[in-house]
Amino acid sequence: MARTKEFDPQEVLQKAVCTFWKHGYKGTSISDLEKAIGITRFSIYNTWGDKEGLLLASFNLYARWTTEKLEKELSGGIEDIERFIPTLADPEREPFEGRYGCLIVNTILEAPGMSQKVIDEIKAYRKLMKQAFLDALRRSQEWGELREDLNLDDCADYLLSTINGLVTTNRLEQDKKASAPAVRVLLDVLKSWKVKD
Repeated sequence: MARTKEFDPQEVLQKAVCTFWKHGYKGTSISDLEKAIGITRFSIYNTWGDKEGLLLASFNLYARWTTEKLEKELSGGIEDIERFIPTLADPEREPFEGRYGCLIVNTILEAPGMSQKVIDEIKAYRKLMKQAFLDALRRSQEWGELREDLNLDDCADYLLSTINGLVTTNRLEQDKKASAPAVRVLLDVLKSWKVKD
């Protein structure tokens, strides 16, 4: 008969997300995880297979949090994107992100040497994020708010890549205000995509 787990896997995963987010995959040892998430390496291996398996499970949880939140924030069109972008430089909103950036972006920077499974998960996450921006841009174009000559797929790629850069700047400087100049430029770019009144 299988033993009942003596811990809540979801609660442990939340702690694992924060640990990988703060220290990175390569900077987090199994011993670090044992201390941070409160279970033994045996339980980690028994539940997730190994450290990489725990990282992938953490990705899934983090991706669910962030994509659901982004889809909600971008449920309209270009105006929603214009409201969202300044939050990347707002130290009062999500201060944890200012210090530690984005779990997925941080892992992208570690990607050389990572397994194909991890790289595939990163690509899947980026695809979901891009789709949220693309859907908002398409709605705005349908509503006549965006220029017809825009390649919306390219625009969504540009937004995602630029946002990744802003998040990396914030982490490097340990300050969300560090990305404020780039945010101002990005907002000007968004204005240039709009139909002139």
